Amino acid sequence: EAEAARRRTEQEREAREAGVAVLDPSHPPSDADELIMALCRAKQGLLDTRRPDLATQVDRFYSRYCNVMDVLLARFDSSELAFERSRGLVTEVCLGAVDNFTSMAAQARGVMGLDGDFVRRRLEQDGAKLSVEERIALKRRLELIDDTELRLRRLVARNESALTLLDDAAVALARIETGRPQASVATDQALEELRRFIGRAERYGRQR
Repeated sequence: EAEAARRRTEQEREAREAGVAVLDPSHPPSDADELIMALCRAKQGLLDTRRPDLATQVDRFYSRYCNVMDVLLARFDSSELAFERSRGLVTEVCLGAVDNFTSMAAQARGVMGLDGDFVRRRLEQDGAKLSVEERIALKRRLELIDDTELRLRRLVARNESALTLLDDAAVALARIETGRPQASVATDQALEELRRFIGRAERYGRQR
């Protein structure tokens, strides 16, 4: 059993390095921290609403988060203030994405029982035979589906921005030469970008 766990941990690490890590909510990574567990729950929520297309974005956050953390551990000692500040901001960005995933699952759940393709076929093939009330009801269902999809796309886009930010942060932090005087300045610049994004995300959250 210990050997199997060791092999699984090694496979998870290799998958992360290859950039294709896939979270299995029913079997979280052996070294999962609170953020990764939150991502597992978020992915399960999306899978429960039959939206695997949205759930794949969770995997990408998992891979990016692990990559940034690997960079931080390579560049800083875990006892350094820069490490703690960086990890805190990266985690906050990812938790914002978890909130978005939770909202996505809730909204997708609201239209789970609606079949857009079926409704469109009814309107196209049987439109002339339908009563006015039926046509209105079917069109209203389509509006609900389309409105929900629009909201989901907006949340996906916000998460994409966060993924890009994590990539930028990883590259910026990887370039820092910690033994040089400019290191603290470069670190501050990378962290400031994270802070600004979090501020924008908080304002967006208040407007929703």
